[in-house]
This record gives sequence, C-alpha cells and structure tokens, in this order.
Amino acid sequence: MLGSAIAVRTALALSFRHQAALSITRLEQSRYWLKSANLALCYWGFACRRDATSANGAGRAAFYCCAYDVITDWRNYDADLYRWFRNLLKSELPHRSAEIALRLYEQERAGTLAIDGLSRGIDALEFISGLIGSEQYLRDHFDFEKVGIVMQIVDDVLDWEDDLRYNQTNCLLTSPSKRAEYLDMLLDFDLCHFNSTLPQARLLCRVIRSAQGQARQLKSSNSFRFEKAPSIEDHPHHNVNEEKHTEITCDVDH
Repeated sequence: MLGSAIAVRTALALSFRHQAALSITRLEQSRYWLKSANLALCYWGFACRRDATSANGAGRAAFYCCAYDVITDWRNYDADLYRWFRNLLKSELPHRSAEIALRLYEQERAGTLAIDGLSRGIDALEFISGLIGSEQYLRDHFDFEKVGIVMQIVDDVLDWEDDLRYNQTNCLLTSPSKRAEYLDMLLDFDLCHFNSTLPQARLLCRVIRSAQGQARQLKSSNSFRFEKAPSIEDHPHHNVNEEKHTEITCDVDH
C-alpha cells in the first residue's frame, strides 16, 4: 500500500504543479487529477521492486502520460502546448524516455502508428517501465512487445465507445477484419502468470480482467455496433469511460 500511495502522491504533485501550463479548467480539474491518480495506481503494477524509487517512477510516468492525453485528446495537438511539453520532457526525463514520448506523439499526430495503433502500447510500456526501472525485468519474464500490445487492447476495449464517438485511434475500429483476433489476444492473456510475476499488479490485473469481461460481451453481442455514434460537445469533461475506470480503481482493497 505504501508504494501505491507514493506513486499517487508523486503523480498528483506533478499534476498540480503543471495544471496551469496545461490550461486545466475548473471543470476539468477533478477528471485530470483522477486520471493521473488512476494511472499511477495501475502503473505501480509494472514495478518489480517494492521501493520508493520504483513508486516515484510510476507516479512520474502517470503524470506524463496524463499530460500527453490532455495535449493530444483534450487539446487536439495544440502546438504551443506541444512545445511546452517537449521542453519539459527534455529537461526532466532521461533522453530515451523523452525520445519515446516525442516519437509516439509525432506518429499519432501524423496517423502513422503501426499494428492498427497497437504499437502505442509497446512504446508506452517502454516509457513506463523505463521510468520505473523494471524494463529489463519485464523483458526477462514476458514477451515484452506482446504485453504492450495487450495493454493497448485493454485500453481500446474499455474506451471503444468514446473512441468511436470522437474518431480516436482504436484497433477495434481501424481494422474490422482483425477485431476478433485482437479480442482473442486479450482473452488469452495469462493473468495468473502476470500477477504472480508482478506482485504489485493486483489492481492492474483487475482492470485487465474487466476488459476481458467486456471483450467477451463484445464478441457475443449481436448489437456490437461500429457506426459513428452521436458526438457530445463537451467531451473532455463528460467521458463515460473515465467513470468506468474510476469504478474499477475505487473498488479495490489496498
């Protein structure tokens, strides 16, 4: 529990410090802080050691991923915010971590992501585990690229309705012929091995299990629709799936 508390504290401290630079409005504040805290709790699951350095790394990764989403999704790749973020990455993070984030940003903005957008998961796992200090451990014990891809499928499954509504990258929408293959990849993921190898991953496993349940429903549902849904004008502040993620996170005994 101490490690997760440190991760959340670090993420929230950075989120508070930089919220003005990200132009976070009063209406966005609760969702912004909650997103950062939830990511910290999940990212702590990738740690292989129960120490403060790993926990701080998970919190730092959570803030930077949250800020990335603000700039790309909430601010639609705002050029001024990108310049600020680029400078922050280069001044505060190791060179390799900054390069991963900047490369991913450019690929996502240009629409050149590989594997129907699932390459984001590999880059994100490299970024997160690099800051935590667990990348080599993960590579030694797992198929690293496959784990990254599955983590992105988890995100895409949980977010598919909003990604459909707002025309965001999602493997379930990008390649209709591979939807079943991607859902099966998630359903076949060995949670027991994952949880036994990563002792801090209980919450992360709960999120993965929730996505697996939704994947089963999507595969079996005759009403699984992929036509464009009606848009919501104020979507940065009314993201239904953010509420779903919150329910998952808050229902865990620490």
